[in-house]
Amino acid sequence: MKNLFFALRYSLKSLRGNISRVVSITLGLALGLLAFSFIVFDLSYNSFLPDKERVYQFWVHYDADGLKGNFDTTFGTVAPALKGDFPQVETATRFRREGAVPFESDKRDFEANLVVADTSFFDVLDLGVISGDPHRALAGKDKVMISESFARRLFGREDPVGKELKYQNKRPVTVSGVFKDIPHNSTLWPLEAILSENDSEISWNNGDGFDTYIKMQPGTDPRTIEPELNAFFIRHGAPDFMVDAIQQGLPRFFFVPVTSTNLVDGNTVRMALIIGILALLIIFVSSMNYVLISVSMLVRRSKTIGTLKCNGAGRGDILAISLYETALLVSAALLLATVLIYAMRAQVETLTGIPVSVLFAPARIWAPLSVILLVFLLSSLIPALLFASVSVQAAFRNGSGNRRRWKQLLLAIELICVSFVTVFVLITGLQFRHMVSLDMGYQHDRLIYTELKTDSRTANLYREALRSLPEVEWIGMSLNVPLNKFYNGTLCTEGATNNTLFSSRTDMVDTGYLATMGIELVAGRNFTDGTPYDQVIVNELYAKLQGWTDDPVGKITYNFGSPMTVIGVIRDFKIKAVNAEVPPMLLHFLSLQGNQNFDNLVLSIRLREMDSRSIRAVEAKLKQVTPQVRFKFQIFDEQLTVERHYERAFRNTVTTVSLATLIIALMGLIGYVNDEIRRRTKEIAIRKVNGATARDIQRLILHDLSVITLPAILLGITSAYLFSREWLMRFNDRITLHWWIFAVGALFVAVIVACVALWQTHRSAHGDPIKMIRTE
Repeated sequence: MKNLFFALRYSLKSLRGNISRVVSITLGLALGLLAFSFIVFDLSYNSFLPDKERVYQFWVHYDADGLKGNFDTTFGTVAPALKGDFPQVETATRFRREGAVPFESDKRDFEANLVVADTSFFDVLDLGVISGDPHRALAGKDKVMISESFARRLFGREDPVGKELKYQNKRPVTVSGVFKDIPHNSTLWPLEAILSENDSEISWNNGDGFDTYIKMQPGTDPRTIEPELNAFFIRHGAPDFMVDAIQQGLPRFFFVPVTSTNLVDGNTVRMALIIGILALLIIFVSSMNYVLISVSMLVRRSKTIGTLKCNGAGRGDILAISLYETALLVSAALLLATVLIYAMRAQVETLTGIPVSVLFAPARIWAPLSVILLVFLLSSLIPALLFASVSVQAAFRNGSGNRRRWKQLLLAIELICVSFVTVFVLITGLQFRHMVSLDMGYQHDRLIYTELKTDSRTANLYREALRSLPEVEWIGMSLNVPLNKFYNGTLCTEGATNNTLFSSRTDMVDTGYLATMGIELVAGRNFTDGTPYDQVIVNELYAKLQGWTDDPVGKITYNFGSPMTVIGVIRDFKIKAVNAEVPPMLLHFLSLQGNQNFDNLVLSIRLREMDSRSIRAVEAKLKQVTPQVRFKFQIFDEQLTVERHYERAFRNTVTTVSLATLIIALMGLIGYVNDEIRRRTKEIAIRKVNGATARDIQRLILHDLSVITLPAILLGITSAYLFSREWLMRFNDRITLHWWIFAVGALFVAVIVACVALWQTHRSAHGDPIKMIRTE
């Protein structure tokens, strides 16, 4: 208890040094707590599910020109066939994501995130059913399970089971049960409603947009099934193009544990690693700055340590006092970090996309506790050991070996870290600016779109209504938008042999689509009304992969062995906002004749002026055609911004870490220079007596600092180069690491160090040497 009292007294006595130490630790703790809580959150997806160790998701990997990567959706027929064919599979489920859809209850409109699922959904993915029978709740047509929070929004405290809702404002559905809210770190979040599917609509020919999950029998491994999956697809009558692809070895089918579904592409792990390294860096810098300030205080405290030892204090007592002191200061820093995080919670939620209360959930409290323990150990051990090692003789000789090498080493570490983050923040900023300024291949200004579930007759009415609207410049219809990476795929084959040349993305568009999107037609002609299905438009990459060196117009290409005539060539355009790719693209004419039904028809509109009045005018015009339908318009530029949120958040995170590291290092640098000036006061006075000018004194301090600064900066920018080179590999379009980026970063750090040194030495360099010697 006496040691704790001494620690508290010393903490209050050296306020100036302790304020610097607390501020340093506060910044390190705040960013470290946020970063590691976010990492643990990101790496613990779907961990809330019971039997999670037996649940797996079906994936397919394609490795063909024009179609590379991992895809988590497949045909709706796969789930029941897996259960029927393989005894290792206890049960299987499928569902199709519909996104945010409108519901109506008591003439009030609501929107909920919906999936359409089969009856086995809760047998595989047990979300926790509050009311209703999980085994029967999705049996039968027009049944819907809703989340606990959505039930409260709709019905308050009333029991929702048996009540009727209107799905998409027209189709009546009955609430059959309520399930618990989905945690944020789930691939299903923010699921709010699960609608029973119509089994009669599921076949090999109605698309491959189904998520498929299986639950294995206890003690079985899905890897025993994977080698049989090629034969499985062929045996069950998969479409010809899938059979052809399997025979050529293009797809690979595999299962992923439900707790790892967000890790398949490697980006989550890669980003967690980068954020973890940056978090460790800021924690290390803040802790080393604490140590540096503590070591700088050693000369002043050595007499106190000697006095304590003369009065019977042992090495263990000095260690305890130092550890108690660090514990008190870290506790104060933790309190300040908590207040800082709470005060900045809106910015934190914008940056991470996660509420602070969820980030620090009790189930993951071990992550912040580990950060606190790490900060305490890094900050406490070195000062405690140094203080305890001070002998009585050294203490009263007014020295402790001054520990100068320790201070130089710690300052060098801080400068290495500052140089690293300074260069890295430059590179992340330049890469983000490069990504935002990329030519997407289409004009996304003044462009809005909405997705419709409609028929061809109504679609024609929409188009005709909008053509008379003065606010509208162009109207186009298609089955996809360039923001959607999940375009349908097709195989370009060699003649009628079905030997695959490459895989292509495909879309169906009307005559106004190219003009609406601002996609340039570089050869041939556009579609006209009545263009047959076998006359197509391709992009430049498609023609290149075909090996056509002359005019592609009039060439014959084969789609799954069927001949198609190229009537036009368009400029390449990208189909994602981030890490954008240009795939080979084949367009068919979208005919609105006859009586066709569309589950997802995209209506794109180029406005003459992008403003809310024009959007309201468009909505009002469409409402004249179908008053009962709700239209949800997306603005292309806003969607591009949303798609780039993660990259922007990462850039902002790196900038925040860089600024915090710089502030911490500046405090350490100021403390180091002050301590050096105090240590060399007599030397400076004697030099001035012997004719040294103020500039000579400043040059002396700068020279000594340069011995530490220049090698540290070189090591920092070298490590930044190696780290950034690996980070940039995740981008298809990336900046070149020019030499000037590293020169600017190095110069910035060097100028900061020089300015701090000149500022801190100004008083001593211009001081009266007689007074300096008298007060030394």
